[in-house]
Amino acid sequence: MTGEELDKAITFLLNQQAQFAANQGKVEERVARLEEAQETTARQIGRLGEALIELTKAHTRTEGSLAQLAEAQAHSDRRLDALVDIVRGMKGGQG
Repeated sequence: MTGEELDKAITFLLNQQAQFAANQGKVEERVARLEEAQETTARQIGRLGEALIELTKAHTRTEGSLAQLAEAQAHSDRRLDALVDIVRGMKGGQG
């Protein structure tokens, strides 16, 4: 191998090494961005999980409130029926 060929080979290897180093730097940047995105996603999933727990608790409270409302409505219906019976009885007794 001549001196010129050796210089070309060394230059080629140095250029390849520089390209590899540049590519490695890009890969490291991408990995860092992906890790950050993964951490952000993990935090968001955690918040969504907490929100789902709160939503489930609220749903349970709503179901309880609806049950109480249905019971109160049934009680009101019974009292209204009794009042209607009283009014009908008063009309029947007068007429």
